[in-house]
Amino acid sequence: MQSQEIKAEILGKHHPEYATGLNNLAELYSEKGKYKLAEELFLQAKYIDSAATGIVHPNYALDLNNLAQLYKDIGQNKKAETLYLEANKIRYQLFGNEHPDYAAGLLAIANLHVKTGELDLAYHFCIKGLDANCKGIDSNFNFSDLRNLHHYEYYSMPFANELMVTLLIILKQQYEKEGSNKILHQRYLAVKAAIQLNKKTCKDLFNKEDKLRALEINNIFVQHGIETSILLKKEPYIREAFRYSELNKSVLLTDAIKSYRAGKSENLPDSIVQYDNYLQNQLSQLQKKETLIKNKEERKEFISKMADLELKINVFENHIKTAYPQYYISKNLDITASCKEIQNLLDAESVLLEYFMTDSIVYLFSISKEKIVVYPLSV
Repeated sequence: MQSQEIKAEILGKHHPEYATGLNNLAELYSEKGKYKLAEELFLQAKYIDSAATGIVHPNYALDLNNLAQLYKDIGQNKKAETLYLEANKIRYQLFGNEHPDYAAGLLAIANLHVKTGELDLAYHFCIKGLDANCKGIDSNFNFSDLRNLHHYEYYSMPFANELMVTLLIILKQQYEKEGSNKILHQRYLAVKAAIQLNKKTCKDLFNKEDKLRALEINNIFVQHGIETSILLKKEPYIREAFRYSELNKSVLLTDAIKSYRAGKSENLPDSIVQYDNYLQNQLSQLQKKETLIKNKEERKEFISKMADLELKINVFENHIKTAYPQYYISKNLDITASCKEIQNLLDAESVLLEYFMTDSIVYLFSISKEKIVVYPLSV
């Protein structure tokens, strides 16, 4: 409240910064369940921005989105849908149909329809969101494309992951509603694509917080993968379920080995590791700025900077591939234990027990020389 008084005194109560402060205060009230106060402040911010910036502006679209989220939270879903659609119409006018902000708006609409149980509509908007966030997907997108999803170029990798989370939720609920094997196999393909996509995300991340978030998302994908594989019942799918359960462990192990080898391989100069870290940090920072792009000029500038950075990274990767091959290999290392590899190490009398935990279920894998069984245990 004190900061708002300062803004009012310095900038006046009709300034966009004052509206931003109202939005922040309204979000705080909303989190505390004071929805009426939150609504009043959101509406006030919307009025200020409409006068100060006009209605075809990112700030005004954000005001509509904030109100929509509030109405969604309190169950006024029709109001929420109207505002979400209006906000995204503005984003389309500002950015076109390929932009992270437009994709984020489509994701919000998809999640609203998930909440109301309108799964076909949710699916429609989720696919449109994938389309908006990726240059390689068009309006004729179908599930045969999923196996190549991780090869596409994305405007925002975090939104790509969030869209895949929602897509998996939709497919799970559709299967529970209809019991269709076709939908189950679609979910299986979607899981494989999502895990490959997030694997690519983890590889490109440098910041520890970003990596932890990527691992959290991967945990969601893994849970969907195990559930789907168990429902498919056949042993090859159960083996795949076990592989999924090991993924996050293998990511952490790979990171540890990379760190160890960085200091041990080929008398590697400190300058090489430092420059590698510098490039990865630059990439991480630039990727975060992508979600803040507000117009086509900023998008053009971002693309130019990203192209310059990717060129530097490619030149560096080619150099270390030749000059320091062991370090290059360790950078691109992937360690995931397969069920078959483990079974080859077991004797006829041994059994390996492994588990994967979720909030409500522990999946216990029992692996012997000849077979693998999984037991879902409620907790």
